[in-house]
Amino acid sequence: MDEFAPVEFQLDPSSPARVTVTLRAIRNIGGIVTFFDPEAGKNIPLPGVTVTIRELSKECLTDKSGAYLFRNLSPGSYTVVVADGDKELVRSVNLLAGPKFLKSVNFSVGNETLLAIEEITKR
Repeated sequence: MDEFAPVEFQLDPSSPARVTVTLRAIRNIGGIVTFFDPEAGKNIPLPGVTVTIRELSKECLTDKSGAYLFRNLSPGSYTVVVADGDKELVRSVNLLAGPKFLKSVNFSVGNETLLAIEEITKR
């Protein structure tokens, strides 16, 4: 994160001065993709799953803990999609224009949970 390195400057107290600081907004969408294991009775992280932001045609893969992250997004409405075989798990997300907006969007994949999550057949 070199872009956030400290910057030093000095002001002369005997003369008026104006300092303008511009900060880059931080808007991210991230979450965890899991599979409900009925034998273990708990959610298990799914590594290597493709997560897509449809409007931006951006993709990323979940890491070993099932986590994914899309960084530096513009404000707006997005559709986050996880493919599960011939189905898609879909979530709508609205990122506000504030300086810091982090949105967590989690998915649970599996036969039982697919019924509880909006399903859209792939075209």
